[in-house]
Amino acid sequence: MLTLVVITAFLTTMGVLVCVGAQALQGYTNFQWSLYGQAVFGIEFTRYLMVIVGTVFLHVLLRNKFLAYGLTVAIILLQAISGAALDWNNNLFRFADTPTFTYSDMNGFGPFAESIVWFKLYWMSFTVLLVALTAGLWVRGRAVSGAFSATQLRQSFTPTLRAVAATGLVSWLGLGGWIYYNIDVRNDYTTEAEDQALQADYEKHYKRYEHAPQPRVTAVNLQVDLAPEARAVQVRGQLTLKNKTGRPLDTLRLSYGTYLEDFQFSIPGARPVLNDQRLHFRSFVLQSALAPGDSLVLGYSAQYQARALKTKFPGP
Repeated sequence: MLTLVVITAFLTTMGVLVCVGAQALQGYTNFQWSLYGQAVFGIEFTRYLMVIVGTVFLHVLLRNKFLAYGLTVAIILLQAISGAALDWNNNLFRFADTPTFTYSDMNGFGPFAESIVWFKLYWMSFTVLLVALTAGLWVRGRAVSGAFSATQLRQSFTPTLRAVAATGLVSWLGLGGWIYYNIDVRNDYTTEAEDQALQADYEKHYKRYEHAPQPRVTAVNLQVDLAPEARAVQVRGQLTLKNKTGRPLDTLRLSYGTYLEDFQFSIPGARPVLNDQRLHFRSFVLQSALAPGDSLVLGYSAQYQARALKTKFPGP
């Protein structure tokens, strides 16, 4: 296992040096070594170490190098294609994986940093459990063919290994429960398939209004209060809508985004007739039809307050 770690560290370091050399040849000299350390070694290299531990564990468990190699490759390939093919994107079930993130010079890793750290701790705890099991299953002396037996495990599982395994197991389950609470309970976690189904439902219900006559926005008055440290925003605004069609309009239909929450609309002389919060669509009937050339003012407000870990791209 140590040899694998050394080889992986060497190859990772060489990859960084090659990239730095390529930058230097093109005249770039502002090398961000701390960023290389965080992104390459803090995120990627630690994942490689976990994969190494998992691979060695399979070899010790199965005691058949060909079967272990085959299963390792199968798991890696499955995890590589499962995101797009099977919509299996929950990092709680993708070994050694961390949420997709973005990095910018202005914001660094932004809200993704916390998620990366928690998922690293989650999978590191599982890796500690695998290390203890690997040590307990390790063949000492002459190798015996066939899979391990529970008796052999009990005999070689020393009190120290049991304590390490228990610590890893409890930490893994505890962190998993805490992460699940944050991404699935406090947040509305949805898979790509669920997002696509929601879009399909929206089209089924409201595509018929795509070319319906509606007033046009002619003026915007917008006030946005940002709180970057709290990942919060308050939005208030007014839209001036003008009827540029050749007929009176008695119905106003609104489709609004999903990034903000708690939308409130104020339309003088209008009565709400539809409030579809699931598909973010509302409809109002005007008491007095909006004549051609006339205008009205639509007031609205919305807000967003981050409640938990950031694991998906869209949103503040």
